[in-house]
Amino acid sequence: MFEGPLPGNAPRLGLSANWRQFAVFTVLILLVGMTIGVERVAAPPLARSAFGITGLLYTVSLVSAFGAVKALMNLLAGRLSDRHGHRPWLLLGWAFAVPYAVLIIFAQGL
Repeated sequence: MFEGPLPGNAPRLGLSANWRQFAVFTVLILLVGMTIGVERVAAPPLARSAFGITGLLYTVSLVSAFGAVKALMNLLAGRLSDRHGHRPWLLLGWAFAVPYAVLIIFAQGL
């Protein structure tokens, strides 16, 4: 469990001292937002053409499910990171995320 900084190693506070972490976090938020945007644009036409679903509730359920799963995985990853370190879980997350992004990039139009 995290017990805080070691004596003599006070954390550096402020945006200028932590700009790298802030930049990574900002890029990650941008990528998640883009993923949700793609799903919001692509899922309703796909639901209509492939499955005949026309209700708004059903077409946005994919976005809701994505948000719920992401929240649960963030909770689980945070707890596992506290026990085993951040790097292995970050790499595992990227191993699952990169193929998904590549599939979206190279997917054919409807």
